[in-house]
Amino acid sequence: MNAGLDLPIRSAFIGASAILGKVFFFLMLHLVTGSGGLRLTHMDAPDVVDPRDGLQLDCHFDMGSEELYAVKWYKDDQEFFRYMPRQNPHTLMFPVSGVSVVPHESDCDITRCKVRLHKLSSRYSSGAYRCEISSEAPAFRLAAETHNITVAALPREKPKIDGLASVYAEGDILTAECTSDFAYPIPVLRWYVNGEPAIPVARPTIIEKEVDVLVAQTILLRLVVGGNLIKGTSIQIGCEATVPNVSFGPQLTTVNVPLKTTNADGMASNEKLQLWYSAFNASSSLLISSYHVALSILLYIFVRWIFNN
Repeated sequence: MNAGLDLPIRSAFIGASAILGKVFFFLMLHLVTGSGGLRLTHMDAPDVVDPRDGLQLDCHFDMGSEELYAVKWYKDDQEFFRYMPRQNPHTLMFPVSGVSVVPHESDCDITRCKVRLHKLSSRYSSGAYRCEISSEAPAFRLAAETHNITVAALPREKPKIDGLASVYAEGDILTAECTSDFAYPIPVLRWYVNGEPAIPVARPTIIEKEVDVLVAQTILLRLVVGGNLIKGTSIQIGCEATVPNVSFGPQLTTVNVPLKTTNADGMASNEKLQLWYSAFNASSSLLISSYHVALSILLYIFVRWIFNN
């Protein structure tokens, strides 16, 4: 054979061998991990959970042509629940801090595993929760999904503002008290006057609720009505509650407090009305008294005239 043709044939053979090797590799990969094998389709878990509501974790999977060996639940890499359909009993539970499983509300089969937790605490129950499924021999494959969950008792009601008077005049002292709903972590309260941040009078007061280990907060506001506060016929007082380190929109409560309107002489119009009304009543009383006196005099003169004639 001609040596000049030998090199192209050898190169073509090497290229074909490389292509066949890649095809063989992908065929084997398909046999091991193909569409007919185990798949964890999705895991249902909230980002934030209220400890008063409990926590439900759901893991959905498709075994394909494989057989389920076990479903395991972890918190921060510590196993707390296991389901094994070929074992008796089918379920096992392991002690993990902050995790308390409700057995009669937890249920698993070959397509889904639901676990219900209660007695949650913000300090010990927050963390990374993982669902892990595995198949029987000969595959022994694993699939897993993890969700980070924060346990927080969010306020269910807006903050309440108390202590405001029905109306204020320039120079009056305005005092108010704002109290958040019970929650955990401790809600942070902020005052707003006419939409602008205002500084509270003193340190917040913390109120604890022993039953649910929840807390509320109260802050005070004290200011003199005048200057830039008087921009219309009322002052808007607002109190906003937020929960730190939790994805939770602020809750704002606002109250519009009327202001006494003043005339050019500086006297409130409602005060002038009151003075006018009082003067009118006094004048009316004087007029009626004068009428009675005049009538008595005329009656006396008339009687004297009758007797004299």
